[in-house]
Amino acid sequence: MNRRLLAAVRVRCCASADRCHRPPGRDACLAVGLAITSAASATATSGQAFTFTATGYPVPSLTHTGSVRGLTYTNNGNGTATLSGTPATAGTYTLTITAMNNSGTATQTFTLTVT
Repeated sequence: MNRRLLAAVRVRCCASADRCHRPPGRDACLAVGLAITSAASATATSGQAFTFTATGYPVPSLTHTGSVRGLTYTNNGNGTATLSGTPATAGTYTLTITAMNNSGTATQTFTLTVT
């Protein structure tokens, strides 16, 4: 005997599991986690213009710690931040990028190699 089982599932995205209220047996609650979605490393050349864009999802505010002489960090206010300028000194630099929104906080170690 061949029987088919059909089911309808309604999924609702929520900022966090505690903020998603659902009647029992009704909707599934899916909590969307915060993530930094840009690369964790990049390479630049000393004395030459460089730009890197950090991104996060869902749209976070992005901050950082650490610095590279000749580069500036700008939070663009739209879920992206830009590290740009002309790096002055060769070396390996480690920065920490932090993303924050209603979903929580995420961090990423970013390594910039300047040759």
